[in-house]
Amino acid sequence: MRTIENSNKTIAKIAEGSLTPAEFAKLPVNEKMDCLLHLDGAKKARMILDDPKPELLVQSLPMWDIYQIIHELGAENALDIFQLATPEQVRFVLDLELWEGWTISVEEIAKWLELILSTGDADALRLLSELDQELLIIFLKQTVTVGGGLDDIINSEDHHSDWDHTFDEVFFLNIHDEEYSELTLKLLELLYNEDHKLYRSLMLGTESELMAELEEMAGQFRSGRLADEGLPPTIDSAKYYAREMN
Repeated sequence: MRTIENSNKTIAKIAEGSLTPAEFAKLPVNEKMDCLLHLDGAKKARMILDDPKPELLVQSLPMWDIYQIIHELGAENALDIFQLATPEQVRFVLDLELWEGWTISVEEIAKWLELILSTGDADALRLLSELDQELLIIFLKQTVTVGGGLDDIINSEDHHSDWDHTFDEVFFLNIHDEEYSELTLKLLELLYNEDHKLYRSLMLGTESELMAELEEMAGQFRSGRLADEGLPPTIDSAKYYAREMN
């Protein structure tokens, strides 16, 4: 009974803006979580990032609360929160952000890839490894053509063709979307240097996989995850968010 009373007093202090970060930091984790669930996205992020253990708080939040923070603050301003999220939370946010109906938005993928790469190599590699590979391959297929691969490169036509770039003289790239050329090369260079297994998998997929099959598989993964959260597969996240906040 005393715990509930204390929690209510704490929530009241947060609502009136009189709870200091130092006071919040001294609360038990369960009281911190009760308080956070009563705050809007901006206040929630501020309290979390001022806490001595922000990662614990972020990873204890429900999926929708992570999205609430990012939706209200904007992806760039909520990047510190995004970096602390679990793989499941990351995928949930992107399931809501990257899709327009049954179609993946290349512009949205590019926006999020730029943000991910801006976090530094270690965090970027961790976040990239948590994404469905199909999403990355879909982005690459929209921006580059890949040749080479497992064939005998020395004798293949690919080796003697005109290509824009190669990192390894095994896979060759022609860039056909200049808008995203810098982003694409930055992404692939990082993976080539630091996660060659993922780099090779993406190159093979970009060269050989069909776009329709990639989108179907990515859509199935997304639908399954949304269903686990009780959400429809073609959710309009902005409208659903507005409904949840009312």
